[in-house]
Amino acid sequence: MNEGKVKILEMLQEGKITVQESLELLKQFEEEQPSPPYMDDYDDEAMNFEERLDGIFDNIGNIVSSNLDKAGRNIDKALNNAEGFSEFSIGGKNVKIVAFGPGTKPGIGKSFASRPITGDIAFIKLMSKNSPVQIKGYAGDTVQINVKYNPKRKDAQVVIQEEGGGFEVLYDYNAMRWLGIECLVPNALVNQIHGESKNSSIVFSDVRAGNAVLITKNSNIKIRDINCHSLLAKTGNSNLYARNVVAHELDLQTSNSKIETENVKAHIARLTTSNAKIELEDIDANEIYVKTSNASVKLDNAYWETNEAAEPVATVGSQYPPGHEKAPKSERIVDIKTSNASIGVGVPADAAVKLQASTSNGGVQCKLQNLIANEVSKNYFNGKTYDYESRQKQVKLNLSSSNGAIKIKEV
Repeated sequence: MNEGKVKILEMLQEGKITVQESLELLKQFEEEQPSPPYMDDYDDEAMNFEERLDGIFDNIGNIVSSNLDKAGRNIDKALNNAEGFSEFSIGGKNVKIVAFGPGTKPGIGKSFASRPITGDIAFIKLMSKNSPVQIKGYAGDTVQINVKYNPKRKDAQVVIQEEGGGFEVLYDYNAMRWLGIECLVPNALVNQIHGESKNSSIVFSDVRAGNAVLITKNSNIKIRDINCHSLLAKTGNSNLYARNVVAHELDLQTSNSKIETENVKAHIARLTTSNAKIELEDIDANEIYVKTSNASVKLDNAYWETNEAAEPVATVGSQYPPGHEKAPKSERIVDIKTSNASIGVGVPADAAVKLQASTSNGGVQCKLQNLIANEVSKNYFNGKTYDYESRQKQVKLNLSSSNGAIKIKEV
């Protein structure tokens, strides 16, 4: 390599000329020089030039790499400070994303607000880690998502994505020690809601939804003032509470903890736990299925009717299952199973009853009037009200326990 070329590259390295200027000088220099000799004709001085050139190229590469890293850090910084969202196209679909990096110290929260909502919301999907998920209705007109987190790595990112009319929080689960989410929902129908946590609670309140699924473990779920087509809430080793809920299908599941309901209206209600009691207060459902073990079940009124005529909303395009019509049937079905504990059920005086109750030890105590017994013993009762088929209010009770008393009374 000619000494002149090396000088040009050294000037570029020192910043005395620009890259464009160096290219022009090298081109001009090439035009003025004869063809290079063969390798065998290189002398020691030429080889020294080549070594110097390699070093210069290495330094220039480091400079370029450093500048690229700096540019990347500037982009990350811009994302970390972002308050709105950017728009671009993926596969022909418009996607809106807001990306957040970690705050200046652990636990710093980031917030996101969508544009004003004018129709239904397609979906909301939120998954936290070791911290609560809260999905709440409010009087605003945008979806607002607040995220607080403690990252394990400095480069950990949280992305709140809006796509296809839905919202989702995305992040590397293994990069977070904990991450909590609060989502505020305007007065709009959300077709699909999925809230998930672990070792922390879920709160779901003041929302209209098509289908809602709430899942956590080792912490409670609280549901209040909800109207939806179907609602599944599942936890373990912690309590479940449902208050002021209207749903076509309501499925509450836990283990080793209690379930409590108050002012619930549903077509089908399923409540399942183990080793804990279930207390049902003011539940108006055509079909009630209750199961626990080693704990009591209390149903204050097997045919409680709300004063409100509220109907559960339905997801667009959804259909009621065959045999489960939207119009309520006059016959209520109550199926309760437990073991080693008591069952207590209240029935209105004006309701006709079809009863089958059995226990291994503890006895069946039925204080209802006008029942005709088909089979009866201390621990078993099978009978019904004499004019059951012609009565307007009908309650079909199927009650089963072991080593616990079964008590049926008028309310």
